[in-house]
Amino acid sequence: MKRKFKLLLALNASSIFVLTPLLTACVNREAINEELKRLNANNFDFNYPNKNQTYALDAKAEQFTTNSNDQIELVEPKIIQRVNQEAKATLQYRLKSLKTNLNAEIISDILTKEISGFKQGLSLEELITNEKEKLNKTNFTFDYPDKENTFIEEARLEKIQIKTNNNYQNVELKNLTHDLKTNSISFEYQIFMENFYGQKISSNVKKVTISGFKNKQASENQNSVDTFLASYTIAENPLINQDLNIKLYSTSISEQNAPYFLNLINDKEINLKIKNIKIDDNNLNQISFTLVAQKGDYTKEEQRTFTFKNDVASLTNGLSFNSIEELYDVDYAFLNSLAGNDLRNKTNLLNSAFSKKVEKLNNLFDYEINW
Repeated sequence: MKRKFKLLLALNASSIFVLTPLLTACVNREAINEELKRLNANNFDFNYPNKNQTYALDAKAEQFTTNSNDQIELVEPKIIQRVNQEAKATLQYRLKSLKTNLNAEIISDILTKEISGFKQGLSLEELITNEKEKLNKTNFTFDYPDKENTFIEEARLEKIQIKTNNNYQNVELKNLTHDLKTNSISFEYQIFMENFYGQKISSNVKKVTISGFKNKQASENQNSVDTFLASYTIAENPLINQDLNIKLYSTSISEQNAPYFLNLINDKEINLKIKNIKIDDNNLNQISFTLVAQKGDYTKEEQRTFTFKNDVASLTNGLSFNSIEELYDVDYAFLNSLAGNDLRNKTNLLNSAFSKKVEKLNNLFDYEINW
């Protein structure tokens, strides 16, 4: 009997030795499960610095903290909803246990909590509307470097410079057009905010015009006119029919007949005309005038002179009149009726008694009575 009893004790001792770690593991597992239940129960309050002075839209997930007594840590916090007008936000996260006696890393399921008490503000939709109104009221000014020496046809969208200095840096330029008539470019632009509380907003499309460019066609026209005038000498029209025996004098030329009598027609598509024609008092065979050269929208004026080879004196030398009746039909009866009247400053009345027999003397010279 003694030998059997000793063996039983030995077996019992062996059993106790083997079961002790197993019992410890079971107790630990139960504690871990209880801790996990505690975390997943989500019965904790979180803190946020200056929460009542912070809009829900401005809250940062990483700034939420836990109470030290709760022995928990926020893992992967993320704000998944913000209701700014109701001063609340919804936080998504996991909870990690900070209890060290369990010798295990215990992390909860994904949890959420609605947190209130933020500063009340406008809804996101209202804020977007207000910000878009600001964008619409913001006008940029633009310039183009060295535009005076840039042909309008060569203007490029990427060379346009923004002159306005403000807080909006994102500006999109598009739809560039060139106006050759006004030497200007026009384009559209929009102002963007890439991340306004996670939203991209933009202004209405605005249109801008920049003037003062160099016109290639106008420049070519100017060069053509300047080059032409540099070598152009006015002369009698070589195409006048010699059989007509037309003789030109200084008194022959008018603005209307100049294209027929002078060499104003050319093959350079330059329109030439003359104006302000005057006979030189010191040389009756010479005229001075303004030469007008035009091509396209470019016009240039120069003062020129021209001396005719035919002497106008040959026309005047033969003019001789012995009486006024050779030039006028005179109404003497009317003149007699005016006897005794004060005719000073009444030259029009006197002229009515005289009718010209010819419009021009020798078909060239105008004439009148010098009272």
